[in-house]
Amino acid sequence: MDDLIKSPVGRMDNMLIATVLALSGIGVIMIFSASSAVAFEKFGSSHAFLTKHFLRIVLGIVGMLIIARIDYKKYQDYVVLLLIFSLILLILVPFVGLKIKGASRWFSIFGFSFMPSELAKFVLVIYFADFLSRKGALVRDIKKGFGTALGVVGLFAFLIFLQPDFSTAAVIGLIIFTMLYMGGAKITHFLALAAVVIPTGIAAVFTSAYRKQRVMNFIASDFENMSYQMKQAYIGLGSGGISGVGIGESKQKLMFLPEQYTDFIFAILGEELGLIGEFLVILLFLIFLARGLRTAKRSPDSFGQFLAAGITVAVVIYAFLNISVVTGLVPTTGLPLPFISYGGTSVVLTLWSVGILLNISRQGNALELQNLTEREFENENVET
Repeated sequence: MDDLIKSPVGRMDNMLIATVLALSGIGVIMIFSASSAVAFEKFGSSHAFLTKHFLRIVLGIVGMLIIARIDYKKYQDYVVLLLIFSLILLILVPFVGLKIKGASRWFSIFGFSFMPSELAKFVLVIYFADFLSRKGALVRDIKKGFGTALGVVGLFAFLIFLQPDFSTAAVIGLIIFTMLYMGGAKITHFLALAAVVIPTGIAAVFTSAYRKQRVMNFIASDFENMSYQMKQAYIGLGSGGISGVGIGESKQKLMFLPEQYTDFIFAILGEELGLIGEFLVILLFLIFLARGLRTAKRSPDSFGQFLAAGITVAVVIYAFLNISVVTGLVPTTGLPLPFISYGGTSVVLTLWSVGILLNISRQGNALELQNLTEREFENENVET
């Protein structure tokens, strides 16, 4: 155990911690406000969803601080086992998983729900960070590198698609292909892949009634032909103005806007906190992006670089896709807003992944301090 858990001498990235805590704190406040009416109607208590979400935030933050002490290099020793475990869960979930609204995406264990696709997302980030650090040069080879990566991503994406969860499958693919691009994959390989994936994606959308309707509602240029959900989201965002109507004063949360405390919580945030609140959240995610990429740049090795970049990209892509959906820039996807949307697996695993980022940053800072000390020692010897 002592070999697994280490405490690098480098300092914590306090800016990253503060950013994550700020986003999580905003999430707790907005979950209480956005869910209070629904919670009271369903459970007779306006705190029902808040209590569950707060406990998950606490579990996530405690886990984050523990994981920040675990040497990130140890994940390379278990990455294949993690990949196989995630694969087995994805195979099993359609058969023994909890079915909600026609989709089998969750396991129910002792009253707690668990979403294996969320675990698969971060396991794939770890796997491809290891893949790129060990076989980076091969990623430019269509058969030995890029083709192998495509096979792994394709298998996981296909299993997630069968749940069915087209949006998560597509976004996980986007995250991993971004990592492959960072690792040096050829643009021509991506263009060839796009020639296959884009028509396949279009076919998947237009052969499904609800996915087709989402796209048609998005294409609609006038307010009257938009989906009911988008209309209510626009009303909420528009009502907020510059400074918002005030925390707890949202009208859209009163059963007008569906998914008001999950996928569309940003609309309630915009209504209650206005443009100021919206820009604050976007700024915090941009700070998260900057700190994550800084961590990647300062990592002691290539595995840490790709792992930090992958985790950062995963969180930020989810965030800006969610915001883009709520503001009408892309069709509805059903993706949560990291740290803020109500959820179980997503909230906890995202915070735990930040723990990995913190460990990478601590080791990077430790190495930087060591190099600085050595340079100062060498300079003193030269002067002597």
